[in-house]
Amino acid sequence: MIRCQARNMWVATPWGLASTVAASPRSSKTQITVQFPWGGCGYMQEHHVTTSYDFQCTCFSAAPARFTLRLSLAVSLRGLRERIIQHLQVPLYVENIAIMQPSVSGKHILVDTSSDDSSCLFTSLRPLLIVVLPHLKLNKLSSLLHVEACATEPTGDPPKEKSTDAASTGAEIMPSTPPRDDDSPSSPPPLDFQAVHAAFAPPTATTTYIMDALSSITQVARGCGCALGAESFLASGRKYWEIRIDATAAPPSSCNSGLLVGVACSDLALNTTVVGSGIFWGFDVHSGKKASLSLEPFAEECDVGDIVGTLYDADRGLLSFYRNGRPLGTAFRNLFARRLCPAFASTHVGVRFTVLPSTIPPPSEEPKE
Repeated sequence: MIRCQARNMWVATPWGLASTVAASPRSSKTQITVQFPWGGCGYMQEHHVTTSYDFQCTCFSAAPARFTLRLSLAVSLRGLRERIIQHLQVPLYVENIAIMQPSVSGKHILVDTSSDDSSCLFTSLRPLLIVVLPHLKLNKLSSLLHVEACATEPTGDPPKEKSTDAASTGAEIMPSTPPRDDDSPSSPPPLDFQAVHAAFAPPTATTTYIMDALSSITQVARGCGCALGAESFLASGRKYWEIRIDATAAPPSSCNSGLLVGVACSDLALNTTVVGSGIFWGFDVHSGKKASLSLEPFAEECDVGDIVGTLYDADRGLLSFYRNGRPLGTAFRNLFARRLCPAFASTHVGVRFTVLPSTIPPPSEEPKE
């Protein structure tokens, strides 16, 4: 067994994933030294190794269900997600794609590696398991809230595979949005809310399927306005969704930020205060208080730019919250009310937030009890 030196690059070999070893004394023009993840080293002919590999992919919730992708072993997580989206030919955000590999412990979720070249996204050459997460569809919206959106179709390189209509896959598509800089042009006229969640037109020969711009929601009139998601989203299992706080407009003397996130019964009135309604359970992002029949101390305050995540476990009736990927704790228990749905409430003109693409919960410990 040869003592290995610094790693150079990751390669695929007949015996699995390995990394080359630089400056090995026995290496030649046709022979290189490799080290395997379990620690073993060996000499191999160059024609037996390659820096890319044909991964077998199994995709859930989208067609085609099984396919092969030739990927560089140095690919980033975002680059891998973009390749998958282009192959599926369904308009999606990269965050909607979760990728796993079978492992000894059951499964390993692929996450971003460090910028160091010695890191590899993959843990082995085993097949990839791909999950297409659904978009959080908003079914109801108060007239006090405005969705900033534009119905422009993205363009790009022509697809190589047969195109698949987004509607046939059950994917719900969020619209793109204009820039929100202070010096940006004025927002487009309000759109019909049903059109906001309409699927894209059938793809053309120049369609790209990677979506980057997100729709923000702004309160444009006085009062309390609510937005409610689809009931079916919380029907079972553990569901996680996020928003980004873009602007708060609460006066200094106010006890809340004007933005609350959580869950509510589907018959919640869209233009009334949610605190005290008895059918809303959530988190005031500015004061850090949990809200239901009243506001109670719960966690730390959130600021503009923070990502606030909501995790609802329909089987256990638990509602928890996250700030920038870190658990804030379990706010409510025994929430088994029928017809619950994601809910967002705004109480001040100028409050703006963005509903982010659905994703998996942060890879951290369980929220504190």
